[in-house]
Amino acid sequence: MERIIAQYRDEIMLIIRTSKNTQSACSQIQKQFEVGYIKAQQIINYLSMSPLQIQSQSSMFNDLIKIPEGFESLSQYFIARVNAGAELRYGLERVSCDNALHDRIEHEVKQICDLRFESYFLFIADLLHETFENMNIYHGPGRSSVAGSVVAYCLGITEIDPLKYGLLFERFINPIGVSKVQIDIDVEYDERLRIVDYLKQNYGDDQLAHLIDLECLAQKSAIIQIGKGLTCDIIGLRILSIMKECLKNIEHKYGSEITKSAMNPPKDDPQTFRLFQEAHTFGVFYFESNEMRRYLKILQPSTFEELIALNTMYRPRIMDCIDGYIKRKHGLEAITYDHPMLEKYLKETYGVIIYQEQLMLLSQEIANFTPEESDLLARSVCHHRRTQSNPALKEKFIRGGIENGYAEELLEEIWRDWMRCGNYLFNKSHAVCYTWFAYKMAYLKAHYPEEFMHAYFTVNDNAI
Repeated sequence: MERIIAQYRDEIMLIIRTSKNTQSACSQIQKQFEVGYIKAQQIINYLSMSPLQIQSQSSMFNDLIKIPEGFESLSQYFIARVNAGAELRYGLERVSCDNALHDRIEHEVKQICDLRFESYFLFIADLLHETFENMNIYHGPGRSSVAGSVVAYCLGITEIDPLKYGLLFERFINPIGVSKVQIDIDVEYDERLRIVDYLKQNYGDDQLAHLIDLECLAQKSAIIQIGKGLTCDIIGLRILSIMKECLKNIEHKYGSEITKSAMNPPKDDPQTFRLFQEAHTFGVFYFESNEMRRYLKILQPSTFEELIALNTMYRPRIMDCIDGYIKRKHGLEAITYDHPMLEKYLKETYGVIIYQEQLMLLSQEIANFTPEESDLLARSVCHHRRTQSNPALKEKFIRGGIENGYAEELLEEIWRDWMRCGNYLFNKSHAVCYTWFAYKMAYLKAHYPEEFMHAYFTVNDNAI
């Protein structure tokens, strides 16, 4: 039972969610996974209890958060922190008038409070504030699916506005999928042990574990070392040490005001895009390999969204899409859609589907999938070959699409396309975070080349 749940949890959850009753779900699980009736019933009972288990695990952070006077509960304090952060991020006028923003925040807050994750979010937010403001340790803009959370953005956990880039909360927290909730943090490579010591002193040595992961990211890339604490990975990146050293050099030469603006550059800076277009990206996170520089010269990126797409496609299995993407951008290949509705979600990538979030939004638009169901679909399509024979997913999609007036032949073709491309669709939240990371490095190199290269070689020489 444990093996089936571990491997096919999301598919089984969708069967449970879409079946008329428990008996129907049980029969379908028996047939699809070749198990007996009792085993199928045990699987359903186990997964039905999982949300309670998550709530129990999340409460471990409650003792780490001190609730200030004037607040009657942890939830009330959490909501106040989120609202204050929303005003800082979006401005009071927008928070007051933007119904979509209000509804998104309200939805996320409800989900987080229902699962009792308020203390977890506050713990991460306070940790990042402490390490940056009081310990002067730089951290990254966010990583993985957490960037899809407006609440995380409001609390200062991420630097990415999910609404601006079409990022989805359910890709991070999905109550019906019972997905693992974990917020990982990128910090300066040389300072990670200070954070580990801080956690030991404040929360106890028995709450921490140490892992080492060696990963070759590019030429002369960082060795990443991880200090793991409760459910958060502290990941050391040398690129953050380079950024900090570069900003220190800039402040020494030009003053603190220039440094502040360099830390948050405009995303449409011509000088930065010229650097990308000319492929002068040695030392720029994720964009410095020879092959990537070749693509930059051909693509001639002119928007931040194009950099996100190229960063996403420069991976195994999806690299074949790059040539077509470039041809479509330059008008050398026609941009076509099987249905005009698809343009709404595929226009930004010139008709090429490359993000899991695109598939999620399309399933909601075409077949009335809920956001939670669309996440289960994306996870299944992207991670399980067996999805191709899962009748629950396809049946719901075809049935919902027909009810919305789409031809069955068109729906079958869209489904086949998703099955073909599913194993390479990427998490857009993570792509946006790391492209923003790279863009900031490129901005520093474009405007302060001497300070950048001095920092690059200083940090790497120290490492050697």
